[in-house]
Amino acid sequence: MTYEDNTSTLVIAGAYPEDDGEYVCSATNSLGTARCSCHLYVEECSSNPSNEVTDEEGPSDLSSNQTSTFSSHNPVRKISYSSTETPPYTPSFEQQPITVSQQYEHKTPSMPSVSTSLDESNYDEFEDDFESVQKQAPRIHEISPRNVVTERGQKLQLQVSFTAEPKPVVRWFRDSFEIISNKLYSINTTEHFSRLIIEQVDGGDSGKYNVTVDNDFGSDSIDTTVTVLDVPSPPSKPYATETTLFTVILSWSEPDSDGGSLVKTYKVEMCNAEEEEWQTLSENCSSTSYCATNLAGHNPFFFRVSAKNKIGFSEPSPVSDVIVTKDNHPSHRLSVDSDEEELPFTPRTVVPATEKIFEDHYDKIAEVGKGKFGNVYKCLHKTEKETWAAKVIKCRKKDEKLNVKNEISIMNELTHPKLLMLRDAYETPKSMVLVMEYVGGGELFDRVADEDLELTERDCVHFMRQICEGVRYMHEKSIMHLDLKPENILCVRKDSNLIKIIDFGLARRFTPGESLKVMFGTPEFIAPEVVNYEQIGLQTDIWSLGVICYVLLSGLSPFMGDSDGETLSNVTQGDFDFDDEAFEEISEEARHFIEKCLLKNMKKRITISECIEHKWLAHSERNSSKKLRQSLRNLKQFMARRKWQKMGTAIRAIGRMSVWQKQRGDSKSIDHSSITSDSDIASQSDLSVLPVSRSTSRGETDFKGENLESSDTTETDEDVFNQSKDEDEDCEDDNCVNCENNNKHIKTMSSGDTSAPAEIIKDMVDCEAVKGDVVRFDIAVEGHPTPHVEWLHDQSVIKEDSRHSFVASHNGLHSLIIRDICESDEGDYTCKVANDNGEDTCSAELIVYGVNAF
Repeated sequence: MTYEDNTSTLVIAGAYPEDDGEYVCSATNSLGTARCSCHLYVEECSSNPSNEVTDEEGPSDLSSNQTSTFSSHNPVRKISYSSTETPPYTPSFEQQPITVSQQYEHKTPSMPSVSTSLDESNYDEFEDDFESVQKQAPRIHEISPRNVVTERGQKLQLQVSFTAEPKPVVRWFRDSFEIISNKLYSINTTEHFSRLIIEQVDGGDSGKYNVTVDNDFGSDSIDTTVTVLDVPSPPSKPYATETTLFTVILSWSEPDSDGGSLVKTYKVEMCNAEEEEWQTLSENCSSTSYCATNLAGHNPFFFRVSAKNKIGFSEPSPVSDVIVTKDNHPSHRLSVDSDEEELPFTPRTVVPATEKIFEDHYDKIAEVGKGKFGNVYKCLHKTEKETWAAKVIKCRKKDEKLNVKNEISIMNELTHPKLLMLRDAYETPKSMVLVMEYVGGGELFDRVADEDLELTERDCVHFMRQICEGVRYMHEKSIMHLDLKPENILCVRKDSNLIKIIDFGLARRFTPGESLKVMFGTPEFIAPEVVNYEQIGLQTDIWSLGVICYVLLSGLSPFMGDSDGETLSNVTQGDFDFDDEAFEEISEEARHFIEKCLLKNMKKRITISECIEHKWLAHSERNSSKKLRQSLRNLKQFMARRKWQKMGTAIRAIGRMSVWQKQRGDSKSIDHSSITSDSDIASQSDLSVLPVSRSTSRGETDFKGENLESSDTTETDEDVFNQSKDEDEDCEDDNCVNCENNNKHIKTMSSGDTSAPAEIIKDMVDCEAVKGDVVRFDIAVEGHPTPHVEWLHDQSVIKEDSRHSFVASHNGLHSLIIRDICESDEGDYTCKVANDNGEDTCSAELIVYGVNAF
């Protein structure tokens, strides 16, 4: 082994079979170690090869035009002649033997001698120009290195070793495109090796590399992969979500590519439009939002953002539109803190702890929310002394735990300042505990309806833009919230105008091309495709945004009816207007935004990106700062009505429990903390939506989006679709008889009963519809064993198909859904229920009008 001029050489003199194998060279200095390797293949050959040539046929002396044949046991490399004259012989070669022919007359031709010797003196030599007797299809032995991971700017060398006879053609490919030697790529091929060299790799050199070796007898190929760690691609163009005299809050989207390495921070730069000199505001921004403070008032600025991974910073993003700092006269009760637009803590992947106990790490301070499936507590970490919110969820069944774990999985993906973040999770045999950031500002609509707040359209734009930012982040992750409503939008603090979207218990992942249908939500805020049990998509959330915007601007609910059934009917029709006097002060741009969100056809609604780019949200400085006094009065009434609905549901639940306990002879007092929803009471409405018979999410079987993160309100089950308008009267604990009379259609079975006849406890009602509509007939049934339900149209049994769907739930609620109504659907509909102990029927009439009937 020698080392000279930075080159180390290993020479093996006389290779033997035992020398066959892989050889590795390692070079080490104080800064590190580098290695390379290759494989040596040693092939055996016969010992003592004979150079003897024998005369197979022919005379020793050749005359003109005669042929003589000789043979040799080894490949012939050359033919030597003893004659000093020009050889008159032309050799021809066809494996074995060798034929030498005289092509012209020669008086005393000498006999040729055939030799395998490479060097013979005193002979005139005639070298053969034919190939060796050995023919071999290409065989690739190795490509090295395999599965390369390197960094941008480094030198990359790939080498392949092979054997083939005759010499093959070697071709290199990257992702099916052939690589040709040029100033970027160098390809060197020898008898047994081919080497591809890239002096400086970049992100475009990542991919699958393939080498093919071909000759006339076959071909062989081999693959390897190359991953080049590069800087990220540039983030999207930043835009201002809030502008004041000295402050600008910026937001942007993540890079399309992280360069193969996680994006850690962002660099935010600012340029005064009049000076054109870029200044770095921060190189360690950990989220896609940043608050630039201490800016000069009434000045124009540009901003740009770069993303950083372990390789370095990306190219800057497109420059923002010009942003002018000015006093927008925000409501005097609202303020902005720059640190609130950052993530509250470093994101981490949360896995439910089964061996740790929640109470060992956190102290409960107070109960701040209550719902059907659990309670929410304000708690304090015992060692870090930080305040958190803990949602304790009761899980009696395996499916309920799976649903909570799905919520945890989704929250692990949501790391945005506008979305509530998950900190810890604990699992016990009968419950799950989710520890989240504590948000103490209360519901957004409560804040807006505050006596001291002077609401303007510009304020509404500010709130709606924040909501849209959070939803856009979810949609970029292909996640649908599916329960957007006022109760799930909280203020960060009581004196802040920053919001958080909460409650991801009903969220679902969206997969293009996959059909997904759900049956849950809040009547006033769900989309028509949910009511009609049709395929949903990302635009399902857009409908809810449109309703929220309508309520925020006017204080009115666009589809609110006298009952949940009427509300749902209004939703399916998709009819709303701007006739109320509250809209007299609302801009045309705002109305256009709502109209685009509330299109009945889901596919025609605007996307969340188009929402943010809509001129109403994009140019907030143009919006009026005029006070919306009528809207504020309406909004206060709206919030009062929703709180009354919550209270009314709880009072009705107390009354029912009193009745049930008296019927069972149970004299125990009622535990108000265990009140459940009115999920077993069937609605008298003509289009009330009933649950599906599948466990999809906490609250789905009751068509409810449970809000357990609320920080200052007690949650009850006001969101249940199937509430009865006959139950809306208050019921005192000492007036259970009246409550029982009001709910006389409920026939509660005694706990001692083992069988009961099938009986319909809530009848179908007549319905009127227009061609193309969706119609729903509902019933409630009880009996033991569980009754069989059959639907008929004019005495003909209805079968499920693309237009007819049957929906059933575990608590005896059944529905018939008919889509795309036509004239032939008109007539009498009957529902027949039966079990071993009896049967029952009920009927209703459907009247179908023409499209222009109204």
